[in-house]
Amino acid sequence: MLDTQKGARDTARARAAQLLELPEQAIEDDLIDFIVADQGDALLRARAGSGKTTALAIKAAYLTQDCAVRPESIMMLAFNNAAARSLEARLQAFGVPQGIRVRTFHALGQRIVRAHFGGARQPVFDEKSDEGRAIAQMMQDSLDEVIKEQFYFFCASRMRTHYGRRKEYVESVGRDALLSAVNFLRARGYGLQNRFENAWDIAGPIGGTAMKAVIKFELKLKEARLLDATGVLQAASWTLEREIEKGTPRPSEAHDTDWIFIDEFQDVSLPYMRLVSAIRDINGMVNIQGVGDDWQAINGFAGADLDYFNRAEDHLDDPAMLDLLRNRRSGSDIVEWGNAVMAQAGYPDAPAVPYPGNGSGEVRNARVSASRDLRYAAGRLAKLVDPEMQSVALIARKWKVGEHDLSKFRRLVEAELKDAGFTGKVFGITAHGSKGLEYDQVLLLDDGSFPLEHPSRPILEGLIPEHDYLREEACLKHVAGTRAKKRLDVVDMS
Repeated sequence: MLDTQKGARDTARARAAQLLELPEQAIEDDLIDFIVADQGDALLRARAGSGKTTALAIKAAYLTQDCAVRPESIMMLAFNNAAARSLEARLQAFGVPQGIRVRTFHALGQRIVRAHFGGARQPVFDEKSDEGRAIAQMMQDSLDEVIKEQFYFFCASRMRTHYGRRKEYVESVGRDALLSAVNFLRARGYGLQNRFENAWDIAGPIGGTAMKAVIKFELKLKEARLLDATGVLQAASWTLEREIEKGTPRPSEAHDTDWIFIDEFQDVSLPYMRLVSAIRDINGMVNIQGVGDDWQAINGFAGADLDYFNRAEDHLDDPAMLDLLRNRRSGSDIVEWGNAVMAQAGYPDAPAVPYPGNGSGEVRNARVSASRDLRYAAGRLAKLVDPEMQSVALIARKWKVGEHDLSKFRRLVEAELKDAGFTGKVFGITAHGSKGLEYDQVLLLDDGSFPLEHPSRPILEGLIPEHDYLREEACLKHVAGTRAKKRLDVVDMS
């Protein structure tokens, strides 16, 4: 390691400037703080457009090229294949020596399971495979076994409707809510190995019924010797914990690790952190380096637990808590719009800082009724597009905008623009799908779905409190709008 703190900072700044092709004075001190944090855990809160993935890649370059850290001792973990490929591409672009293991959590879990179990337990990730369809049927069977008529009366009371008069509707919504609750509990780490003993008392009928279904489902998986995505994480963690308990190490990717980098740390939950903790325990001292953004925490419905981010000191080893707030993507007006969305939702802390070199950008408000004829509404949207933009995105809360398909809106808007000589490209995407992407111009189509009033929402309130739900909806709107680099049009389509 470098001898002096000043020497380390100077070296890190020079490395970052070289990789970003910027003058050294343009490199934020906040980024340098993260790069040189090499004695223990660190968590970087990085706002939209600040370069979370880039920060990880620069740190990897600094450690391997300036601090003599072996690339093979570094593991980078992401939540999906696209994020893992993005990390790999950034490492390659920065000339980082080969050997760093870039994995999704589930791919890592699968490798550990295979090293320990061989073919005794079969991981299944393809939902369309025979095994994937079998797992889906196991879930439906588990729901059938726990649902009683009284559960639907509970759902109807929460929905403020009459079960006898709207039986089919209540049962459809109630069953979907129960499936969501089962997936939520498993993503939060509950199951055969960690039972939610007071589910009825704490989360009411939805929590108690869902926990029963969780147990039945996992018993079916165990009997069939199959592992779904959550089961892979559970099995990998369990095998590593038993390895420690028995003192009989088995070679796997969990070993020979000194550094664990975690992208999108705001999306972790117990199964993910249980696996990370087991890897740390096997290797002794491991430095965990997380980057994320609590303003981009949009996966709570899928079980992400923001407590690991907001209370990192309870879950990591005396972590350095750092901020990277400068948005290098968007104009200042767009950045301030995003800050205002979160402040209005009650979360004003650590606002993003505009990058002076991006100019002001532009934020406009418009109204186009989604109840009008599809072609007419698409024509109105096309008129909002700046013909100088090379990439334009129509972003909506869901794939339906009013009664119209978002994909049809996109095709009609693009056709009208092309007829007028537009040379750019038009995209149509949901707010969830837009995360991590960027466009010259964004048309944020709000048909009243921010927040989304889903009929199952009152049923699930025992598991996901209203304030958590509304916070996530604000984050989702913030994420969608801050995809814009030059211009944001907030379109009221209600």
